[in-house]
Amino acid sequence: MKIRGLSLTRPWPSAFTEGPVELRKRVENRSWPIPSGLMGHFVALHAAKSYHLADCEFIEDILGVEMPSEKDAQHSVIFAVGVLVGQVTSDRDARLDHVQRRWFSGPFCWLIADIVPLIVPVSCSGARGLWPLEPELLERVRRAYIDSAVGAPVEPLDREFRQVQPRLLSLQGWESGK
Repeated sequence: MKIRGLSLTRPWPSAFTEGPVELRKRVENRSWPIPSGLMGHFVALHAAKSYHLADCEFIEDILGVEMPSEKDAQHSVIFAVGVLVGQVTSDRDARLDHVQRRWFSGPFCWLIADIVPLIVPVSCSGARGLWPLEPELLERVRRAYIDSAVGAPVEPLDREFRQVQPRLLSLQGWESGK
């Protein structure tokens, strides 16, 4: 089972972890499709150093909560782990419910299921695109994921998005996928 890192400009990481669970973001918009061979594999979501203040109002309107300031928003950490289960290129795709349609901006909207926010985010530098996790970082993320996932409920949105992808708590098979 591969895992790759994906950096998100702040405040977007908060859209995955803040506010009511049913309104949280479960998709990620990119200008490129999910690379072949990574569908069904894990993605470590990373909060980048960059921050776009202009995006706060949009996120706040959907979630109904105030976004952290640039100073207060965590950065340079892996804050959650999920599974890439599909992608859509239209906000009319039936795999997007009315909430997730609001998060769609395309051209490729990646569907992410089984998102587990890490109780203790893992510090690391990010990179552009999908990037491999070095062995030491991979082990720290694995431990943080297991600590965070035990007992975590699977959200209804995740049941809709995933095909047949059970939550894996025994992650000995995680590999960086270089």
